[in-house]
Amino acid sequence: MTNTRHDLGDLLVFLRKMRETPPYPWELFTHNGRVHHNHRWFARRAKKVRAEATRRGITIPPDWSDADAAGMYPVFCSAIYEVPGFAPSGQVVDVGAGYGDYAVLTGRLAAVREVVALEPTPHSAQRAREFVQANGARVRLVEAAGGASRGRLKLGAAGGDQALSVLSDAGGIEVPVVAVDELELGRVDFLKIDVEGAEVEVLKGCAKTLADSRPRIAIEVHSKALAAEVDALLRGAGYALAHHDKGVRASWPMDLVQNRFYRPVVEGGAEPPRPA
Repeated sequence: MTNTRHDLGDLLVFLRKMRETPPYPWELFTHNGRVHHNHRWFARRAKKVRAEATRRGITIPPDWSDADAAGMYPVFCSAIYEVPGFAPSGQVVDVGAGYGDYAVLTGRLAAVREVVALEPTPHSAQRAREFVQANGARVRLVEAAGGASRGRLKLGAAGGDQALSVLSDAGGIEVPVVAVDELELGRVDFLKIDVEGAEVEVLKGCAKTLADSRPRIAIEVHSKALAAEVDALLRGAGYALAHHDKGVRASWPMDLVQNRFYRPVVEGGAEPPRPA
């Protein structure tokens, strides 16, 4: 290992979404050059998430572990989706809902009519259901993966984490797949996608929705190559990149994890300002 800070620190890409109860495959990890103990790290993050949830009037189920709560840190405390010009409204579709953090936060907003949340992993879908019920959010949960068309696929847990699933040829579980276009939702106003590398397949299954509804899009890409592919696909669909965050550089198995925000090209062919 040539660079301990980056090679081990990049495990945060996974740890920030890890929501299972300890013990974990490792007891210590390194982030930003410092050694952390898993249990203490999750406890600190969970405390901040619970405080922020209380401030927002959101209830986290009392039987959730610190690891469960800590997984919502990026949405609740880092506010990764709270970008000017991208406040959700109307009909929202959340593909890759996880524990329902974004869906619940969004489904309580007065401007939002409904959130349709897709989550294929049974454990995560159950947590999302508990979270929605605890808060009375306007969220309809669909237990399926987003994809290019209806079917089935096999998912495996990355690093043993049931809440972070990736395509797998060996082991894992088989789950249903549905395209957003097949949900027949009518007008869609906002589309959020976080699917651990399946971004392009999900977008292919949104072609009619993008053409008819012209929703604003927030999408997490999981490699530099995927970022370029998503850019090209959405540019061809009449969209322009309006904002992206700094992202997290990683070396295994993703070289970049970054949230990117797109809006449709306005009438007359002009594009919104592109980020530097």
